[in-house]
Amino acid sequence: MPRHRRSDDGIDWEEMFHTFRHAPWWAGPLVVVGLLLFFFVVFPLAIAALGTTNELAKGLASFLRVVMPIFGGFLSLAVLLVWGLSLVAKAFDRKRLDSQRGPRTIDALTWQQFELLLAEAMRRKGYAVQRPGGRGGGGADGGVDLRLTRHGETTLVQCKHWKAARVGVRPVRELRGVMVAEGAQRGVLVASGSFTGEARSFAAAAGVELIDGKALWPMIRSVQNAPADVSTPQPPTPNAPPVPSEPADATPPCPRCGSAMVRRVARQGPNAGGAFLGCSRYPACKATLRAPGVG
Repeated sequence: MPRHRRSDDGIDWEEMFHTFRHAPWWAGPLVVVGLLLFFFVVFPLAIAALGTTNELAKGLASFLRVVMPIFGGFLSLAVLLVWGLSLVAKAFDRKRLDSQRGPRTIDALTWQQFELLLAEAMRRKGYAVQRPGGRGGGGADGGVDLRLTRHGETTLVQCKHWKAARVGVRPVRELRGVMVAEGAQRGVLVASGSFTGEARSFAAAAGVELIDGKALWPMIRSVQNAPADVSTPQPPTPNAPPVPSEPADATPPCPRCGSAMVRRVARQGPNAGGAFLGCSRYPACKATLRAPGVG
């Protein structure tokens, strides 16, 4: 893996970016406020408290009174910029998760995007998320891609975005070793494909949870904010009233794009089980109408 490089000013801006990316939104403004307080309040008060009598010291103190606030202002602006970029990255992370439509779209991701997808999914499950190998995937992760904390419990997650090969027992053993070394309570190995029988047997004995491609998509779907894809056939809702069929020419055209409207059944919300008309071009067009005969 490429070695991560620190900037010439001694500040690890890339590490700061990834820290803000996985931190609460208010972390950036809090850091900026702290910097401004230090450079514009604490530092001038500290210089004044020294009570310098030497002429050279007085000159240095005067110089610092002028230079340090300027430096602090530029540093605060730089931190604010990095924080703003992290917000943009967060928006892409949310969009990436909500745009998934099944195992095929997950398989099309790069391994870095796969990690970020899982990080956002775990965040929505209520975990605080860290990427030990962060920095855009350029650092050594020690066998762990995500470190999750919730209610005082630590969970280590290893991601294997392998599309062709089945994941064997070795990654499971490695994850178990890191769990013991760090004293983590749980370990999860996530794969976009499948696991060998030996891997499943060892995981069951070692207390490592395995999530394969078949189980991954339902987990991702459960935390998505995007509206349900009603164009996909769904099982009937229990106790839902039967929806009478209608000829195709009985439905009006779409009020937005003019395409045909088709009868659908709501899966969730206050109208679950009820019928409505949706555009046949969904999700490109999300126009809906009240179904004829439905009050």
